[in-house]
Amino acid sequence: MANFMSAEGGSASGGKKTITIIIIAILALGLGYYLFKISGSQQSGSDSFDLSNVKPTDQLRPLQPNDHVLGNLEAKNLAVAFEDIQCPACKNFEPVLKALPGALKDTKVVFRHYPLTTIHKNAAPAAYAAEAAGAQGKFWEWTSLAYERQEKWSSQGNPIETFMEIARDAGVPDLDKFRNDTTNKTYKEKVQADVREATALKVQGTPTLYFNGVLLEVNGIEGIKLQAEKLYK
Repeated sequence: MANFMSAEGGSASGGKKTITIIIIAILALGLGYYLFKISGSQQSGSDSFDLSNVKPTDQLRPLQPNDHVLGNLEAKNLAVAFEDIQCPACKNFEPVLKALPGALKDTKVVFRHYPLTTIHKNAAPAAYAAEAAGAQGKFWEWTSLAYERQEKWSSQGNPIETFMEIARDAGVPDLDKFRNDTTNKTYKEKVQADVREATALKVQGTPTLYFNGVLLEVNGIEGIKLQAEKLYK
Protein backbone atom coordinates (compact mmCIF):
# COMPACT_ATOMS: atom_id res chain seq x y z
CA MET A 1 0.00 0.00 0.00
CA ALA A 2 1.32 3.44 -0.89
CA ASN A 3 0.08 6.88 0.16
CA PHE A 4 1.14 10.09 -1.56
CA MET A 5 1.25 13.56 -0.05
CA SER A 6 2.63 16.83 -1.33
CA ALA A 7 3.76 19.85 0.61
CA GLU A 8 4.90 23.22 -0.66
CA GLY A 9 7.96 24.87 0.83
CA GLY A 10 10.32 27.71 0.00
CA SER A 11 13.63 26.94 -1.68
CA ALA A 12 16.94 28.26 -0.36
CA SER A 13 16.76 30.99 -3.02
CA GLY A 14 13.43 32.24 -1.75
CA GLY A 15 11.30 30.65 -4.46
CA LYS A 16 8.82 27.91 -3.87
CA LYS A 17 8.75 24.41 -5.16
CA THR A 18 6.56 21.46 -4.60
CA ILE A 19 8.05 18.81 -2.41
CA THR A 20 6.61 15.39 -3.02
CA ILE A 21 6.51 13.08 -0.05
CA ILE A 22 6.08 9.48 -1.04
CA ILE A 23 5.15 7.26 1.86
CA ILE A 24 5.59 3.59 1.11
CA ALA A 25 4.10 1.21 3.65
CA ILE A 26 6.23 -1.87 4.21
CA LEU A 27 5.86 -4.69 6.70
CA ALA A 28 9.09 -5.70 8.42
CA LEU A 29 9.36 -7.98 11.44
CA GLY A 30 5.70 -7.36 12.13
CA LEU A 31 6.22 -3.56 12.10
CA GLY A 32 4.76 -1.27 9.47
CA TYR A 33 7.14 1.51 8.52
CA TYR A 34 7.14 4.31 5.99
CA LEU A 35 9.85 5.61 3.74
CA PHE A 36 9.79 9.39 3.62
CA LYS A 37 10.95 10.41 0.17
CA ILE A 38 11.55 13.98 -0.93
CA SER A 39 12.19 15.38 -4.36
CA GLY A 40 13.87 18.75 -4.67
CA SER A 41 15.84 20.63 -2.02
CA GLN A 42 14.77 19.74 1.51
CA GLN A 43 16.88 22.43 3.14
CA SER A 44 14.26 25.17 3.28
CA GLY A 45 13.37 24.69 6.93
CA SER A 46 14.20 27.01 9.80
CA ASP A 47 17.55 25.30 10.43
CA SER A 48 19.38 25.24 7.13
CA PHE A 49 22.72 23.69 6.25
CA ASP A 50 25.45 24.93 3.96
CA LEU A 51 25.14 22.86 0.80
CA SER A 52 27.31 25.09 -1.36
CA ASN A 53 29.79 23.36 -3.66
CA VAL A 54 28.37 19.90 -3.00
CA LYS A 55 29.45 17.71 -5.88
CA PRO A 56 27.40 14.64 -6.83
CA THR A 57 29.08 11.33 -6.07
CA ASP A 58 28.29 7.66 -5.74
CA GLN A 59 31.01 7.09 -3.15
CA LEU A 60 30.32 7.06 0.58
CA ARG A 61 32.83 8.61 2.95
CA PRO A 62 35.00 6.04 4.71
CA LEU A 63 34.43 5.38 8.38
CA GLN A 64 34.96 8.62 10.31
CA PRO A 65 36.57 8.88 13.77
CA ASN A 66 33.40 10.47 15.15
CA ASP A 67 30.94 8.06 13.53
CA HIS A 68 28.48 6.20 15.74
CA VAL A 69 29.00 2.48 15.21
CA LEU A 70 27.06 -0.62 16.17
CA GLY A 71 28.93 -3.91 16.12
CA ASN A 72 32.60 -4.79 15.87
CA LEU A 73 34.72 -1.85 14.71
CA GLU A 74 37.02 -4.34 12.96
CA ALA A 75 34.20 -5.96 10.97
CA LYS A 76 34.92 -6.25 7.25
CA ASN A 77 31.48 -5.22 6.04
CA LEU A 78 29.98 -1.76 6.52
CA ALA A 79 26.33 -0.74 6.57
CA VAL A 80 25.59 3.00 6.61
CA ALA A 81 22.13 4.30 7.49
CA PHE A 82 20.96 7.86 6.84
CA GLU A 83 18.24 8.74 9.31
CA ASP A 84 16.04 11.57 10.55
CA ILE A 85 15.24 11.21 14.24
CA GLN A 86 11.85 12.90 13.77
CA CYS A 87 10.94 10.57 10.90
CA PRO A 88 8.31 7.94 11.87
CA ALA A 89 9.85 5.60 9.29
CA CYS A 90 13.19 5.72 11.07
CA LYS A 91 11.50 5.15 14.41
CA ASN A 92 9.95 1.93 13.13
CA PHE A 93 13.13 0.91 11.32
CA GLU A 94 15.28 1.22 14.46
CA PRO A 95 14.78 -2.40 15.64
CA VAL A 96 15.90 -3.59 12.20
CA LEU A 97 18.93 -1.30 12.25
CA LYS A 98 20.02 -2.53 15.67
CA ALA A 99 19.60 -6.15 14.59
CA LEU A 100 21.85 -5.82 11.55
CA PRO A 101 25.25 -6.44 13.23
CA GLY A 102 23.95 -9.76 14.51
CA ALA A 103 21.95 -10.67 11.42
CA LEU A 104 24.60 -9.90 8.80
CA LYS A 105 27.99 -11.53 8.43
CA ASP A 106 30.92 -9.65 10.01
CA THR A 107 29.15 -6.29 9.74
CA LYS A 108 29.32 -2.96 11.54
CA VAL A 109 26.56 -0.36 11.22
CA VAL A 110 27.06 3.40 11.08
CA PHE A 111 24.38 6.04 11.79
CA ARG A 112 24.52 9.26 9.78
CA HIS A 113 22.11 12.17 9.98
CA TYR A 114 19.78 13.37 7.27
CA PRO A 115 17.23 15.63 9.01
CA LEU A 116 14.40 16.46 6.61
CA THR A 117 14.06 20.02 7.84
CA THR A 118 11.30 21.10 5.49
CA ILE A 119 8.77 18.63 6.83
CA HIS A 120 10.22 17.91 10.29
CA LYS A 121 10.80 21.15 12.18
CA ASN A 122 12.58 19.53 15.12
CA ALA A 123 14.70 17.07 13.13
CA ALA A 124 17.83 19.24 13.19
CA PRO A 125 17.56 20.06 16.93
CA ALA A 126 17.13 16.33 17.57
CA ALA A 127 20.28 15.61 15.59
CA TYR A 128 22.20 18.20 17.62
CA ALA A 129 20.86 16.69 20.84
CA ALA A 130 21.82 13.17 19.75
CA GLU A 131 25.36 14.38 19.07
CA ALA A 132 25.45 16.18 22.42
CA ALA A 133 24.51 12.90 24.10
CA GLY A 134 27.03 11.07 21.94
CA ALA A 135 29.79 13.37 23.16
CA GLN A 136 29.11 11.89 26.59
CA GLY A 137 28.93 8.30 25.38
CA LYS A 138 25.14 8.05 25.21
CA PHE A 139 24.30 8.45 21.53
CA TRP A 140 22.44 5.16 21.06
CA GLU A 141 20.66 5.38 24.41
CA TRP A 142 19.46 8.93 23.73
CA THR A 143 18.42 8.21 20.16
CA SER A 144 16.43 5.12 21.13
CA LEU A 145 14.46 7.07 23.74
CA ALA A 146 13.99 9.98 21.34
CA TYR A 147 12.43 7.60 18.82
CA GLU A 148 10.27 6.06 21.55
CA ARG A 149 8.98 9.49 22.60
CA GLN A 150 8.91 10.99 19.13
CA GLU A 151 5.24 11.95 19.21
CA LYS A 152 5.80 14.00 22.37
CA TRP A 153 8.52 16.32 21.03
CA SER A 154 7.91 16.37 17.27
CA SER A 155 5.34 19.17 17.38
CA GLN A 156 6.80 21.19 20.25
CA GLY A 157 7.84 24.76 19.59
CA ASN A 158 11.01 24.23 21.60
CA PRO A 159 11.73 20.59 22.49
CA ILE A 160 14.76 21.24 24.72
CA GLU A 161 13.02 20.31 27.99
CA THR A 162 11.83 17.02 26.52
CA PHE A 163 15.32 16.43 25.17
CA MET A 164 16.63 17.07 28.69
CA GLU A 165 14.21 14.49 30.11
CA ILE A 166 15.39 11.99 27.53
CA ALA A 167 19.02 12.77 28.34
CA ARG A 168 18.41 12.21 32.04
CA ASP A 169 16.65 8.91 31.40
CA ALA A 170 19.36 7.86 28.93
CA GLY A 171 22.01 8.35 31.59
CA VAL A 172 23.79 11.37 30.11
CA PRO A 173 26.11 12.29 32.99
CA ASP A 174 26.47 16.07 32.58
CA LEU A 175 23.04 17.50 31.83
CA ASP A 176 24.17 21.13 31.89
CA LYS A 177 26.75 20.38 29.22
CA PHE A 178 24.13 18.48 27.22
CA ARG A 179 21.77 21.48 27.35
CA ASN A 180 24.49 23.90 26.33
CA ASP A 181 25.77 21.71 23.51
CA THR A 182 22.24 21.21 22.19
CA THR A 183 21.08 24.82 22.36
CA ASN A 184 24.40 26.16 21.04
CA LYS A 185 24.41 23.62 18.19
CA THR A 186 27.91 22.60 19.17
CA TYR A 187 27.89 19.64 16.81
CA LYS A 188 26.12 21.24 13.85
CA GLU A 189 29.27 20.89 11.76
CA LYS A 190 29.21 17.12 12.21
CA VAL A 191 25.53 16.92 11.31
CA GLN A 192 26.13 19.18 8.34
CA ALA A 193 28.89 16.88 7.07
CA ASP A 194 26.38 14.01 7.06
CA VAL A 195 23.77 16.15 5.30
CA ARG A 196 26.29 17.22 2.66
CA GLU A 197 27.22 13.60 2.07
CA ALA A 198 23.57 12.57 1.74
CA THR A 199 22.99 15.44 -0.67
CA ALA A 200 26.01 14.49 -2.78
CA LEU A 201 24.74 10.91 -2.89
CA LYS A 202 21.27 12.17 -3.86
CA VAL A 203 19.68 10.35 -0.95
CA GLN A 204 15.95 10.50 -1.60
CA GLY A 205 14.51 9.89 1.83
CA THR A 206 14.82 8.26 5.22
CA PRO A 207 15.70 5.67 6.24
CA THR A 208 18.26 5.00 3.51
CA LEU A 209 20.67 2.09 3.85
CA TYR A 210 23.93 1.34 2.06
CA PHE A 211 25.88 -1.90 2.37
CA ASN A 212 29.51 -1.89 1.29
CA GLY A 213 28.74 1.21 -0.75
CA VAL A 214 25.68 -0.24 -2.50
CA LEU A 215 22.21 1.23 -1.99
CA LEU A 216 19.80 -1.38 -0.61
CA GLU A 217 16.05 -1.56 -0.57
CA VAL A 218 14.81 -1.07 2.98
CA ASN A 219 12.40 -3.98 3.04
CA GLY A 220 12.87 -5.73 6.36
CA ILE A 221 15.61 -7.80 7.91
CA GLU A 222 15.21 -10.83 5.65
CA GLY A 223 15.14 -8.72 2.51
CA ILE A 224 18.24 -6.84 3.64
CA LYS A 225 20.01 -10.12 4.37
CA LEU A 226 19.28 -11.43 0.88
CA GLN A 227 20.70 -8.27 -0.70
CA ALA A 228 23.74 -8.20 1.58
CA GLU A 229 24.69 -11.82 0.85
CA LYS A 230 25.70 -10.81 -2.67
CA LEU A 231 27.94 -8.03 -1.38
CA TYR A 232 29.90 -9.59 1.47
CA LYS A 233 33.67 -9.11 1.65
